[in-house]
Amino acid sequence: MAGYKLKGRIPLRWLLFSLMVVWGTIWALQLLDIWRPQTRQIQSPRQKQLAMQMLQGMKLLSTELERSGVVISPYSDPNHTGFIGDELTPLTTTLGSIVSKRTSTHPGFAPLIFDMVREAGVKKGDVVAISASGSFPALIFATILAVEAIGAEPYLISSVGSSTWGANRPGWAWPDMESLFYRQGLIQSRSRYISPGGPDDKGPNLFESGMDLVKQIATRNGIELLESSSLTEAIERRLQLYLVENPSLYINIGGSHPAMGGCSHGHQFPPGLINQSITCQHQDRGLIIRFLEADIQVINLLDIPAIAIKNGLSIDPVPLPEFVDVISRTP
Repeated sequence: MAGYKLKGRIPLRWLLFSLMVVWGTIWALQLLDIWRPQTRQIQSPRQKQLAMQMLQGMKLLSTELERSGVVISPYSDPNHTGFIGDELTPLTTTLGSIVSKRTSTHPGFAPLIFDMVREAGVKKGDVVAISASGSFPALIFATILAVEAIGAEPYLISSVGSSTWGANRPGWAWPDMESLFYRQGLIQSRSRYISPGGPDDKGPNLFESGMDLVKQIATRNGIELLESSSLTEAIERRLQLYLVENPSLYINIGGSHPAMGGCSHGHQFPPGLINQSITCQHQDRGLIIRFLEADIQVINLLDIPAIAIKNGLSIDPVPLPEFVDVISRTP
């Protein structure tokens, strides 16, 4: 009888293994259910309209890019948004995550930012100070849409330099996209100033031709170039420009040096609406810290996957949802 096996029987070791897999799956699902944040459904007409405006902007941008001879890669930009740039160009300042870039194109970000701005208490007629890196053009577009939807005025200072996969095409930097959206009436506001970006906001790690391109971009879009000799000057000049407008909120988009400052833990600042004090002893405390010290609320749009997960938006969605009827938010 040794070694005898009944035909069709499952050996005991495989039966035990199968049971363990089933039990493990059940346990994992239960654990996920425990840790899944409780969400509430948001389906207001305003939010749906903002999502549709995001999609409209992508369609417009991708059409214009192709018309100007730009080939949109099906690998880096499978959703054909136009907001995903190239890996390396003369305007590239640092390395960046393509997953974060593609996640930022989710049309649900516009209504989500609208929600955050409203939660911060911004009202019609208020001024919202915004500093933005060219690394996240989709989020800049979404933020302008959201702030304008409330009836507030965006005071935007944006950088031309971008990390990999951002708005780093020399012919289509963020100011060029912004001008397109403005001409077509999708947004009513434009950057007040632009800067080179990169370390100290001086563009030192741009390609040799990078600064010439930055100046050309400023000239062709009719926007004043904000140049600084040091990080301290970059922070102080922005703060002066912003505070004279008495803003009710500050929004940071991306990881620009003036926003983060010299704080070693700058990239660990909480993403989303910050409702807590943050300490930094560095003499070059960035705009996030400086606004919090002035008792002005801050929305930090960095660590995009974390913001998406917390708020029920899919990571790196392919395809993009055509209609964002449901946006999940934590209460």
